[in-house]
Amino acid sequence: MMIKIDVGCGTQKKKGFIGIDREKCKGVNIVADITKKQLPYKKSEVDEIFCKSMLEHLDSIDVVMQEFHRVVKPGGRITIITPYWKHPVTHQPFHKLYFGKNSLDMYFRKTNRMAETYPQFKCHNKGYLDYDLNAKFIYRLKWYENFFSWFFPARFVKWEISPIK
Repeated sequence: MMIKIDVGCGTQKKKGFIGIDREKCKGVNIVADITKKQLPYKKSEVDEIFCKSMLEHLDSIDVVMQEFHRVVKPGGRITIITPYWKHPVTHQPFHKLYFGKNSLDMYFRKTNRMAETYPQFKCHNKGYLDYDLNAKFIYRLKWYENFFSWFFPARFVKWEISPIK
């Protein structure tokens, strides 16, 4: 049986996933604060993690990335979606961190000079998501972040990664 978890799901748990959040609410199956305690899974036991709009509320993502690396099987998938730092709704008083497309690059071996310090992941895909505009194609362009993003800021940044073990 595949184990798929939605970390930080709140009331919007992804269908077919086990909901994990630090607060008990509708849709949450396991109450756990991943920044203070390990997830209730063994090493390399989880097949897939979905994490949307959670990382920006933390003081640091290092502990979370280490825990994702610990619980996900080799070849397993992790999808991380965060608000894009240039979008107006990102700037809320309860958001502590801000993300662009390259914000997680230190966790990808090819760009990390301190590979032994951070858990390493393979990045399969990274880019922008927008639910407000229909012009999604523009977010695939390499120069989007430097030019168009100031006029048409994406709503979210998305990464699809897997652990390197």
